[in-house]
Amino acid sequence: CGKEGAPLKCPCKAIFYCDAGCQRSSWADHREKCTWDLERKLDKMRQKLGGESFEVGRAAILLGELCFRQDKFNDADKFLSDGVHVFRTLYGENHQAVATGSSLLGTVYMHLGRLDESVAMQKRALRIWRKKGDGVKVANALTCLGSVLSKQGLHEQGMHKLEEAYDLYRSTYGEDHESVVAVLG
Repeated sequence: CGKEGAPLKCPCKAIFYCDAGCQRSSWADHREKCTWDLERKLDKMRQKLGGESFEVGRAAILLGELCFRQDKFNDADKFLSDGVHVFRTLYGENHQAVATGSSLLGTVYMHLGRLDESVAMQKRALRIWRKKGDGVKVANALTCLGSVLSKQGLHEQGMHKLEEAYDLYRSTYGEDHESVVAVLG
């Protein structure tokens, strides 16, 4: 049933059940969002495929992203760091999966108050997206970096990054797109 305070709780601590029947009936839906079950699957995948395979890296990044969405920032840090490490080992520093994972990890670090580490991750993502020539992803990375710099009290540097993101969004989408409006809002 998912009602907080119900007597049974999934080991992931994200959902509650009034009885075992309720838990069984909701398992198919919850299983895709259950960090406990997904971590077990990731461990089995590591045992089967080894620690550094595309599938392991992808599963670690996805699990880290799910933990982030559930405000489990320390767990998100662990899984995203692992996923980024796997992709850096497999494909080198300039792979798009490294950029995606680094940006997510930078956002996690921002929520954890680890602002210097957040800046480093956002700069890594920005550098990779610039090399790839993906204007929208460059703008996304600039927006994240600008926000972190502003949180550090580096308002002028942060605003410069946000203005650069604004210009990229505007040239890509036009004046009225939600990304253009939101970046400086």
